[in-house]
Amino acid sequence: MDRKVHLGRVIVGGLIAGLIVNLGELAVNVWLFGAAWREVLTGMGLHIDVAAMVLWGSGSFVLGIVGVWIYAAISARYGPGPKTALRAAVAVWAVAFLVPSVGFLATRPFPPGLVVSTLLTGLVEVCLGVYLGAWLYREGDLAEA
Repeated sequence: MDRKVHLGRVIVGGLIAGLIVNLGELAVNVWLFGAAWREVLTGMGLHIDVAAMVLWGSGSFVLGIVGVWIYAAISARYGPGPKTALRAAVAVWAVAFLVPSVGFLATRPFPPGLVVSTLLTGLVEVCLGVYLGAWLYREGDLAEA
């Protein structure tokens, strides 16, 4: 089955996915692990200001759009539905979260427990975000699955 990717739906679904990831990042990195991150960053002489947070948040919207785009692209091969949405989410998470975290664990600029906790919560955020974004993207796909 050869289908074209509907760019408008990718963007809308991706922005919603990015919003979910941003809300998750806010909950995890500000409220849940915020004190630990502030301590680590202050110890490194770093300060996260509003401009940095806006830039970081923009990246989450890009992540959401890419996740929904991957879903749309692979649904012809794997079939539309939740499993395909989660495949797309794990692919995006692996590149955006797992690969950098392996580097962080290897070089230890951050405490390993904090990195692993953030990595695992990131998996939840991205899976929820891309799943919802893919559901919004659907061409009847996830609603019928």
